[in-house]
This record gives sequence, C-alpha cells and structure tokens, in this order.
Amino acid sequence: EAAWTAARKPPSKLRREKAFNDEKDAMRRELAVKTIRELRGQLAEHADTAAKL
Repeated sequence: EAAWTAARKPPSKLRREKAFNDEKDAMRRELAVKTIRELRGQLAEHADTAAKL
C-alpha cells in the first residue's frame, strides 16, 4: 500500500520543480501580454502621428 502511495504522488522535489516551472511560465506569459500591449500602444501612437502628417 505504501509503495502504491509513493508511486501515485511524485516526490516533493519534482512537485517543487513543477510549481516553480508553472510559476515561471505564468510570469513569462504575463510579461508577453504586457509587452504586446505596450507595442500595440506604440503602434497606435505611430499611426496617429502618421495620420497627422
């Protein structure tokens, strides 16, 4: 029974690594979204400037 439990849940090191990687992915995704928003904003500004010329 103990062997089955051990096989069922990964060792804490793997769990920690997975949590760390999930967190890193989330941060990377947030950064990408922020970057895209900023670039879109800059693009809109350039379009406005070009329209005024």
